[in-house]
Amino acid sequence: AAFDQPDLKSVFSIDVTAPEGWTVLGNGVAEHAGEGRWTIAATPLVSTYLVAVAAGPWHSVTTEHAGLPFGIHCRRSLAPYLDADADEILDITRALYDRYHEKFDEPYP
Repeated sequence: AAFDQPDLKSVFSIDVTAPEGWTVLGNGVAEHAGEGRWTIAATPLVSTYLVAVAAGPWHSVTTEHAGLPFGIHCRRSLAPYLDADADEILDITRALYDRYHEKFDEPYP
């Protein structure tokens, strides 16, 4: 359950079982433990309504910025379109991460 109440916060660590070949994402770093098992690392204190988990047989383009991994994902059928625009999307995302850090004096995420 998610409670739309900002003062209700908790640490979340999530285990996911997904079909082999799927990618699992969440609020923390997701590590593939093999045989369809994924563990999403514990979050800092976060409001319950901000917890997110996504899983699917995606096409992914991954990179890192300021030492942090990040990626963009799409349905496999859309891979040629993502690949064509990936550099621009990643450049814009890096610039947004830098702006967030500058604005809030806190690196993203």
